[in-house]
Amino acid sequence: MTDGASTMSSRRALLKAGGVGVLTTAFLAACADDKPAGVSGTPAPETSVPPTVPPKAPTEAQLLQVQVELRTLASVELAVANAYDAHGSKITEAGLVPLVSRLGDEHRDAAEALIGLTDAKEAVGPNKVVKETVIDPAVAEITDENGIRTLFRNLESTLTATYIKAVQSMVEPALREDLMSFGGASARRVTAFSNGSIPTQAQYPASDLISNNAYLTDKSKKAE
Repeated sequence: MTDGASTMSSRRALLKAGGVGVLTTAFLAACADDKPAGVSGTPAPETSVPPTVPPKAPTEAQLLQVQVELRTLASVELAVANAYDAHGSKITEAGLVPLVSRLGDEHRDAAEALIGLTDAKEAVGPNKVVKETVIDPAVAEITDENGIRTLFRNLESTLTATYIKAVQSMVEPALREDLMSFGGASARRVTAFSNGSIPTQAQYPASDLISNNAYLTDKSKKAE
């Protein structure tokens, strides 16, 4: 009898404990507010619009450099245009004659467009440094038509390299696109004057850049 009563009492205690456990679980579940398993605290709010970082305004020095690059490129374009006018007729190769005959005007159009992108929109002349240190020495050593073609190729390469460098200074996407377009045109001409040869370097050679003295850093520093 004693053993039976003890067993019955133990069963009642177990059922009571089990009932308390069930109620406790139900209470905790109700307080969970339907949170996903493993999540505690208040979930971070969801948003369909990603946060944005306000653009940083360009400095005065950066804006000034943009103007220097645009004016300088316009002056180099004019110097190259004059070279085509002076020596383009010496090209007799059938595949190049149509190209060379229009390149003087194309470079002048590019110069005009670049001047239009500047704040002051003041005209510049052909780049004097490029003429005296690049074009004139090369012309003095030309002995045949191949030398003329090499001159034009090198001038287009100089423009391409200078455009690539200038793009890095542009503070507006539209200006970068414009300069990449002009630089791409010069790069295609390099290929034309190189008989369609494929470049062997991943990056354009910086050695073809204009010298630092050719940059129109001062508005009083006119080309010609």
